[in-house]
Amino acid sequence: MQIIVTKYGGFCFGVKRAVETAMNLPDGENYVLGEIIHNESVVGALAAKGVITVNDIGEIPDGANVLIRTHGEAKAVFEKAAEKKLNVIDCTCPFVKNIQTIVEEHRKKGAAIVIVGNGNHPEVKGINGWCENAAFITDKPFDIDRLSGNSVCIVVQTTFSVEKFDEILKNIPKDCSKTVEIFKTICYTTIKRQEEAESISAECDAVIVLGGKKSNNTDKLFEICAGHCKNVFRVSSPVELDYKELKKFKKVGIVLGASTPAEQSLEVISNMENAEVKASMNEETVSEQEQAAGERQYFIAQ
Repeated sequence: MQIIVTKYGGFCFGVKRAVETAMNLPDGENYVLGEIIHNESVVGALAAKGVITVNDIGEIPDGANVLIRTHGEAKAVFEKAAEKKLNVIDCTCPFVKNIQTIVEEHRKKGAAIVIVGNGNHPEVKGINGWCENAAFITDKPFDIDRLSGNSVCIVVQTTFSVEKFDEILKNIPKDCSKTVEIFKTICYTTIKRQEEAESISAECDAVIVLGGKKSNNTDKLFEICAGHCKNVFRVSSPVELDYKELKKFKKVGIVLGASTPAEQSLEVISNMENAEVKASMNEETVSEQEQAAGERQYFIAQ
């Protein structure tokens, strides 16, 4: 068996920073507003350290420490935190922060705001909170002429599908009567992950997509892989896989979401060995994968 592991797997920069910050919070009462990332093992590790996850800022006692996760929060949340004299540790992803700034500035100028993305996702909800919750939110093509005003600002969720966003943009007529500014704010690591997921799934007999059940970016990777490979397994943890079932495939790809620790791919390979699939790996290759660095990794199993 040949096992291919993506080069761009594991925590992205924003997630890595947030997790490391959360693991090293100062002494005192520590809270995270919403799950730090969509990964059950990481959330559990934080809970074991005494870090409390809450869903509303009103649940946090005055003067406590609160970490704002990578997804970011609405402007009103920061205002409420100031009222409660909370020590805010802002780990909003820089790419998300950029979108928040764009929509806030364009809303002040009177532009209609369009957010392309999942309206139920915390990142999108947070972005909408920086433009007075007045954005038109969609994940499908729309009629731009139905929006009020003479100018339109279009942004896109950082983890949205590049292919779907391009389709939406094609639907906007070039001779539109409005002034339209389009900001392609999909994170560059998202683009790389999606490109690699497409490439790997096209050459493999089966693909394992590892990521939290609530992870939007992992959902997109699964959709891409499913479009190019008949055997795609979407799991939140290596323990969910049927390794004896995987033994029948000659080439298996492992794709990791942005909230998935890179070492989980090694756990998958180790479990394959325990299922009587012998993998041959040298120490240098293992070290490279642990660091989520270097070129795409190839493991050959007999």
